[in-house]
Amino acid sequence: MSDWISTYLRAVGAPNTKRNRDFLASWQRWEGGHTNNNARWNYLNTTQNAPGARSINSVGVKAYRSLNEGARAFAATLANGRYAGLLQGLRQGDPRSRASVAGLSTWLSGSPDSHSGLAYAQKVLGTKVSGGAAPGPPGAALPTSGPRPLVAPRLDQSKLAIGNLRSIAMGADPISSFQAMAAKMARARLQAPQAPTGAPLAGAGTLGGATGRLGKVIMQAGADRPGVHTQADILNFARQVAGIYGQPLRVGTGTRHSQMTVNGNQSQHWTGEAVDIPATGAALIRMGQDALIAAGMPARQARKQRGGLFNVGGRQIIFNTHIGGDHTNHLHLGA
Repeated sequence: MSDWISTYLRAVGAPNTKRNRDFLASWQRWEGGHTNNNARWNYLNTTQNAPGARSINSVGVKAYRSLNEGARAFAATLANGRYAGLLQGLRQGDPRSRASVAGLSTWLSGSPDSHSGLAYAQKVLGTKVSGGAAPGPPGAALPTSGPRPLVAPRLDQSKLAIGNLRSIAMGADPISSFQAMAAKMARARLQAPQAPTGAPLAGAGTLGGATGRLGKVIMQAGADRPGVHTQADILNFARQVAGIYGQPLRVGTGTRHSQMTVNGNQSQHWTGEAVDIPATGAALIRMGQDALIAAGMPARQARKQRGGLFNVGGRQIIFNTHIGGDHTNHLHLGA
């Protein structure tokens, strides 16, 4: 294997210390990018786009054309505002600091304090994570301060995590095992309490988006089908977009959507992993550009986009295009 760690550290402006090297080596063992999948030169499985990059799976993990390109994509991901603690820890030569925990959790689950994300951080760091957002050993109570992950209480997450680790210890592929665990947790979140239909989903006091605040998202009546709600992670992303857009966004379609897409695949809407926000013309284009920025695309690049299908930062954004159906009258936000 080439000395990818030195190249990655140089790309993020971090010193090439033993602590940093050990941290990235441990992280890569859990991700398996380049070595255990087809994500060429993408050792940590980022979904950051780049010229000539191609997606290797439905999540949007990329394969790059060179080691330097992969390193630049990793650096761009860490600089998108969602991984400030990780970036700071690497640059200060202390990647195992408490500030890295939230970043590792976000990397896996999209949330800085989800149970699965914190369990993942604990494995990467090789030690129990601590702090306000971190849990104790498996089976410990969830933190009492701050937002709790919206998961169905009947899902025993500690048993799920332990079973996942046992599978890995017996030879299962770590990435596949974690993907399976995440899928089970996603299904459980569909049964978690949600905001009532038609209620504003405010994000007061929570940072998000390029504006440093979350906006308001309103679920229109009938947007979700009975008993199956849009996942909190997607609604939080919509709030980030609203924060940049500067106006409330109204979700016209959540889970009340046909099960299959025009391409014959199961729709993300069906499992609560996507929303459609009605808009047309200049408003739709501006909204789509704001979504690209919220997902991590540089603003200068995002403002040049007039429409299309984009996979950025683990998000799928479709607007002002006929790719995958008619998206000229709404913004599609998916996982």
